[in-house]
Formats: sequence, C-alpha cells, structure tokens
Amino acid sequence: MDIQEYFNNFFKENLTFLEKEIIKLAKASKTPFLNELKAQFLETIVAIKSPLRVLEIGTGSGYSTYKILKALPNDAKLISIDYNFHRIDYFYENIFKKLPENLKDKLNIFPVESFYAIKIFQKIGETFDFIFIDAIKREYIQYFIEVDKILNKDGILLFDNISYNMQIINVEAKRSKNYLKGISLVNEFNKQLVLNKNYKTSLISIGDGMSLSVKIK
Repeated sequence: MDIQEYFNNFFKENLTFLEKEIIKLAKASKTPFLNELKAQFLETIVAIKSPLRVLEIGTGSGYSTYKILKALPNDAKLISIDYNFHRIDYFYENIFKKLPENLKDKLNIFPVESFYAIKIFQKIGETFDFIFIDAIKREYIQYFIEVDKILNKDGILLFDNISYNMQIINVEAKRSKNYLKGISLVNEFNKQLVLNKNYKTSLISIGDGMSLSVKIK
C-alpha cells in the first residue's frame, strides 16, 4: 500500500449511498471516474472558493458533477457539458433523478461539443468563477487558451489527469508515434501552465495528477 492508497481508503469508508451508486454505475458502464481522494480534493476546493458560476467540461460518470454540486452555495449554478450524448442521458436517467431537489436546481447539463460551447460562452459574455476540465488530454493546451477568455479574475482552473495516464513518467514503455505525440502535447501543456504569469499554479500528485491554477491577471 502506498501513501495515496492509504489516504484514499479514509474517503472510501465515508462515501454516501448516492456516491456508492454513482461509482457502481460508472464501473458497470466502464466510464472513467475520479478516485475518492481526487473527488474529495475537488469538493474541498469548490467549498473553499464558494463559486457562483461553475463550468465542468467532461461530465463523464457524473461523480465529479455530484461532488461539485454538494459543495456549491445554494445560489450557485453548475453548467456541465459532455460531447457524449449517451453519457448525459445515462446520467439523467440513473443519477439526476435521484438528486435532492436543492442540488437539481443548481445544475444545467448539456450534450454538446466542448469548444463549440466555449465559443458560445465567449460570444454571449458568459464567464465563470471555477472551471473543471476532464476531457481529451491532448487538447489541454487549446482548452487552456480558450477557457482563459471566460474565467473571471481570481477564478479557479482545475485540470484532471495531467500525466497522460501516468505515461509521461513511463519512459521505458514502447509506444506508437501517435501516443508519443499525445504525451508531448500534455507535457507542453504542463509547462505552459506553470510558466504562465497570469496564473499561480500548483501541480498536485494525487492519482494521475491534477493541476490547480488561480487566475491573478
């Protein structure tokens, strides 16, 4: 057992009934989801920031969506988007209907292509206090460029899986040129994020990695 597994076990023992149901559904549908340690970190950061406008890119299993909703103030709104219509439909049928009414009222969820949605937000002047991105990793550089335009000053930007499924450090593995390109793009994203002077950034080594950035300019 390593230290992350040791910490993770504490949160596994404290899962709510609905959290257990979401994880069970995610496993059954083979949909990736945050481990409990990362999910709790996300919930804690949202609770600290208390954002009123939140954007989640990549609804996935809905586990992160639920953790964000739990931590939001009563007058806050979360917009969660995912290009996969089936995932959104699955979330609505199996999770959304089970949410308490006060959490349902905070959530707007849409099956839409992410960059298209971001362009719409830019066009109508929609901005956010907190953006969580768990999407296609090799597109993280482009996401960073585009969401910067809709993130408010002092806003939080959180990316998941910044190690490309731990492959950045797995130097001995044989990979295709396409896979190596993905690793290179994620590595470049991490570098650009840390060096960007408009943000204060920490790289968090939990699970397959997360980045936490605050927009200071």
